[in-house]
Amino acid sequence: MVRKVKIPYFIGFLILIVSGLLSGCVSQSQDGPAMPKDAKKLVVKRVVDGDTFVLEDNRKVRLIGINTPESVDPRRPVEFYGKEASAYTKKLLEGKQVLIQWGRTPKDRYDRWLAWVWLPDGTFVNGHFVAEGYAQVYTFKDNPDHAEYLLELQKKAREEVRGLWGKEPVEPLETEETAEPTQPSTTSAVPASQGSFLASKNSEVYHEVGCPGAVNIAEDNKLYFKSEEEAKESGRRMCKVSGCTKG
Repeated sequence: MVRKVKIPYFIGFLILIVSGLLSGCVSQSQDGPAMPKDAKKLVVKRVVDGDTFVLEDNRKVRLIGINTPESVDPRRPVEFYGKEASAYTKKLLEGKQVLIQWGRTPKDRYDRWLAWVWLPDGTFVNGHFVAEGYAQVYTFKDNPDHAEYLLELQKKAREEVRGLWGKEPVEPLETEETAEPTQPSTTSAVPASQGSFLASKNSEVYHEVGCPGAVNIAEDNKLYFKSEEEAKESGRRMCKVSGCTKG
């Protein structure tokens, strides 16, 4: 016969509180897409910048669906909140084990592996960076998974003025690094030397030439306008990136 052990009231009460706190932590860390059962367990050797890192086997990995401000690109100045994003990624991932699901298109044009990443506790890393304001959503046509979820996280981060949304106006990114070629625009493009304004072909925003908000537009996706009036007539609006000469 098994004797029932009586647990003092206050100890039982403490157990309930601790259990509730742990339950809350688990559900919070596992919010978002569930970790795939076939995710690969790998170790991050070195963080390059906010959205790129190197594995122990020396493969360079780029997080899908997001873009953090540049901090190490020799062709560009350090962007606003770039150092903060890079430092946070190092703190979260460097030397740590992660679980990876490769994208539908596994590599980009820079030979980086494209990945969705989780921490062992279930934290969806790609979404976590957006939710905390260290990254913007950067959608990919050939790796479209989780796009709506990431956009919801970005909307909330902007509303709560988190991270990069908190100090300077930021224009949401609308270009894609590995997207399929877009259909030609019905608006005629002109050479850069003859246009003072430009836009991404699939964007609702136009920029003055030289605007920092246009640096991520791929050359073959740029659409130039001879005047601001022509840009407006295309149905687009002026960007609001801090530093744009007309913004």
